[in-house]
Amino acid sequence: MIKVFGILINEKIIYIIVSLVVGYLVYKMLLSVVKKSLSIRMKRAKVDKRKLRTLNVLLDNIIKYTFVVAILMIILSILGVNTGAIIASIGMVGLAIGLAIQDTLRDILAGAFILIENQYAIGDIIMVGNFKGEVIFLGLKSTKIRSETGEVKILSNRNITDIINYSLSRSTLFIDIALDYDNDESLVDAMLNKLATKLAKDIENIIDCKYLGVQKLDNKVTYRLSVDADIRHHDVIERQVLREIKKALDISKVRR
Repeated sequence: MIKVFGILINEKIIYIIVSLVVGYLVYKMLLSVVKKSLSIRMKRAKVDKRKLRTLNVLLDNIIKYTFVVAILMIILSILGVNTGAIIASIGMVGLAIGLAIQDTLRDILAGAFILIENQYAIGDIIMVGNFKGEVIFLGLKSTKIRSETGEVKILSNRNITDIINYSLSRSTLFIDIALDYDNDESLVDAMLNKLATKLAKDIENIIDCKYLGVQKLDNKVTYRLSVDADIRHHDVIERQVLREIKKALDISKVRR
């Protein structure tokens, strides 16, 4: 027994507390060093930020679980448990454990392939089945996807198949404008070409904008603009483009 502030405390309790504190500090220091080193290497290799964020999450999980097991073994040793026997028996019970957690192992393996093959990363917009949203978490066991209306779908990595990833390349937004037949075709073309150039220059997050010409003939003539942008900004960009189209029509001689 050791007296601390006049209170007798069992030595084992102190050793356990010290082990937990030191283990936590070492875990944080190691995680920080490894992440900084990884970030430097990734920048040199020109790896995109999506993959770096995902690697950081997976790395955090791996180091955390490793330290949990290590600290647990230290605590058991302090309590007098024969950890050598436990380690020696791991090989004997490994098969039984493997069978018991085979789904978890499949999740981890699937998560590794998702990362290696760059199927998706944190921040990507994907569709799995009928659910579309942004990847907000990619762990060793599961993936979390948040829809634009706020719902979060949690999927085991092994169950994620037939993925549509909208973020691997720029996405095109098509905007149609219905105008009267009586309009001068050259006037419409000139106005929409000028507008497309202005949109690409003035609206943030638009990569490119083009006037494609006549899209459909019905009770009116439908003209089409194509807007290349990150899919995460499509809703905002569409509203901005429609506002600019209305402004252009209001000041032009083109009839709607």
